[in-house]
Amino acid sequence: MSVATSGFAFSHGTAAVLYGMAVPRRVEQYAGVHVAVSSGQPRRAGVTTHRLQEMDVRYVDGLPVVVPERVWLQLATTLTRDELVVAGDSLVRRKRPLSTMSSITSLLTEARGARGVRRAAAALELVRAGTDSPKETELRLMIVASGLPEPVIGHTVHHEGYWVGTPDLAYVRERIAIEYQGGGHRAEDVFEEDIARAERFRAAGWEFIQVTKRQLRNSRSVTERIRVALRGRGSGRAPA
Repeated sequence: MSVATSGFAFSHGTAAVLYGMAVPRRVEQYAGVHVAVSSGQPRRAGVTTHRLQEMDVRYVDGLPVVVPERVWLQLATTLTRDELVVAGDSLVRRKRPLSTMSSITSLLTEARGARGVRRAAAALELVRAGTDSPKETELRLMIVASGLPEPVIGHTVHHEGYWVGTPDLAYVRERIAIEYQGGGHRAEDVFEEDIARAERFRAAGWEFIQVTKRQLRNSRSVTERIRVALRGRGSGRAPA
């Protein structure tokens, strides 16, 4: 982290795109540029300027960008709570995370009273570290919103001393593994690996539930499959 000597840095949606944060398409496609400045209010066509006293930045491909935790807070003024959770998960994702839960929490504490901080704080309660994709987050939020217990992220399954796999989501006690299968899983070699993966889980005594992109659009169908699986496993945690 460093201070931008020029007194400006890219912010808001522009910064989110530069960082590769998981944000809605409307943010990615917005043509304008957002910058934060420590003083003055320069006016340029297509540029939205924001005053920001704390000008802590990172450099992305040589460009000064407001630190990711603050960008996430800035997005809280325009994104829904669930959209913020998806973006927050992408900050603390398993591979190449941009931030940590403690750093985000610290910033929100310092920014108490700022615009969007209440929505950000509500979203942070649902942000989880170690996720692999925005769709995985959407699936988790869908499950929780339906009244089902929250599944575990990143649980590695072993059976008789052998590694079985690490599903996107899991109900460990009930031995139910849940995975989101995106469009990239249509390649023949990957498809065959998916079949072998499912067979490994089932051989280890786990139920293996796969959710596709198309299925994710039908929340009731997906959550009912999971509800039935929980009941079938004798779980008292599955609501009627």
